[in-house]
Formats: sequence, C-alpha cells, structure tokens
Amino acid sequence: MNAKRWSKLEQIARDTRDKQRENLLELQRKHTAQSARIEQLSQLHKDYSVRLSVLGQSPHSPQQACHIREFINRIYELKCSSEKHLTTLNKAISAAQAALTSKEHDRLKFEVLDKKLQDRVQQHEQALEQKACEASGVNQYLRQKIANGTSFAS
Repeated sequence: MNAKRWSKLEQIARDTRDKQRENLLELQRKHTAQSARIEQLSQLHKDYSVRLSVLGQSPHSPQQACHIREFINRIYELKCSSEKHLTTLNKAISAAQAALTSKEHDRLKFEVLDKKLQDRVQQHEQALEQKACEASGVNQYLRQKIANGTSFAS
C-alpha cells in the first residue's frame, strides 16, 4: 500500500471530523438561542396573564381584555412551536454527536494504520541498513584476509 495513503485518509477524516464538530457547535448555539427564546416567551406569557388578572379586577372594556387574551394565545402558540423546534434540535444534536463520535473513530483508525505502516517501513529500513552493515563487515573481513595473503580455508 502507498505509504502516504493512510496519512491522506487520516487527514480527510480529520477534516470531516472538524466539519462535523462545527456543525454540532452550530446546533448547540441554535439550541441555546431557542431555549432563551422559550424562556422569554414564558416570561412574557406570565406577565400578560398577570396583566389580564389585574385588568379583570378593575373596570375595563371587553375589547381590551379580548386583545390581551388574543396576544396571550399567540405567545402560547409561539412557545409551543419553539418547544417543538427545540425537540427537533435535540434530536439533531444527538445525531450530530453520534456522527462526530463516528468521524473521530474513523480518524483514529486511520491514524493507527498510518502509524503501523510507518513503523513497518522504519523496521524494513533498519533491517536493510543492518544487512548492509553486515555485508560491509563481511566485505571488510574478506579484503583484510586477501590483503594479508591468508587463505579463506583457514
């Protein structure tokens, strides 16, 4: 296998994981904003409910009470749709977290395979170097024997 292939695959997996992480962070930001919106709508609902109660205890026009009730109902509808959207975001966040875990697993797998390949290449190079040293030692020994005029039989 090409020595750079695992490294390239690991880099691609790292880039994919980083994009997935950015996607997850964006979903979490949307979740935070949606939660804040729900909290604001809840507070607004409470405030107008109190306002309607206060209005009911004093002389008022029926039209004024009707407008407040309609507004409270709109707030409630917005809050319900926001909560549904929050549930959808929670599901998307869970899926994004699972995908991020999978991408990180892939990246680690390719990193390990690249490391193993690099180790094998290094071991092979060391074995070749050792054989070259041994061959050099044998050649030097033979040259020495020839230079001293001794026979190989001895």
